[in-house]
Amino acid sequence: MWASVKAYERSLLASRDTVEMAHVLTTTSFGQLGGFDQTLNAAEDGNRPLCARQQGYTIAQITAMASHKDGTLGYGQSPRKKGSYVCGLWNFARKQDPVAVGQIMRHPYLQRPRIPLNQPRLSLGLILLKGGELSAAVSGFVARSAGWEVSG
Repeated sequence: MWASVKAYERSLLASRDTVEMAHVLTTTSFGQLGGFDQTLNAAEDGNRPLCARQQGYTIAQITAMASHKDGTLGYGQSPRKKGSYVCGLWNFARKQDPVAVGQIMRHPYLQRPRIPLNQPRLSLGLILLKGGELSAAVSGFVARSAGWEVSG
């Protein structure tokens, strides 16, 4: 069930270039954009297009889809994964301006809530999954703000 929910979420995000996607760059362009930032375990895919636009690059998207093998994804796995991304999200928020952070966090299904209604079972699963992911991320941010060690 949860693998189907994640696949459904990816289908709703397919038109965005600030979510998980492959980026094809020349070595020169990759260097000009700062290379790979190892402090961003969560937002590197969203950071690169933002940096590219800031430096005047044009972003082109392909329509090919990658196949994700979520297989037996359980409910707890996705929130745990999102919770482990707290350090990367924290670093991304410090690196980019608040508008850029908002662009990364903006999801089409929240802007146009009618989209998910055509799949009620998957939409309900998505709400539950996103609620778990949000609570894990908030817990991580609170722990980080309190000075506790947060892995990731």
